[in-house]
Amino acid sequence: MRKLLRIVKAHDRGSISALAVADHLAAINNDVGITDASVGPRSIVAWRYRKGGIQNGGGGHQSYTSTTRDRSSPLPTIGNGMDIPAVIDAIAGPTMQRLEAMLRGESAAEVDEAEINAALAKLPDKWDEDLR
Repeated sequence: MRKLLRIVKAHDRGSISALAVADHLAAINNDVGITDASVGPRSIVAWRYRKGGIQNGGGGHQSYTSTTRDRSSPLPTIGNGMDIPAVIDAIAGPTMQRLEAMLRGESAAEVDEAEINAALAKLPDKWDEDLR
């Protein structure tokens, strides 16, 4: 516990990054040693800063497998009640096809709004008890 407190204080002084603190917390999770499978090697470390505090608000998160930072996060991003990654996925297909054509030097077709709107219409607009 003392080592963790020293790391947090070093972060508060600006000596180390928030990711260094997250790395330490992921290592603690990885070393828990519980054998009933209630704790595993995958973890998410999330943090929020107080408004008016040292960092003046904001925060972040990092996903880990064991003590290795994962490149992608399973943490959902919600904005105005919308699942942002799902919205991006619905738009990305047609947009990427257009970009790839442009990179090949071809004339890119106009974005098919109907196709994008159809993909967006399939997205849920209400959550259920299982948060699906």
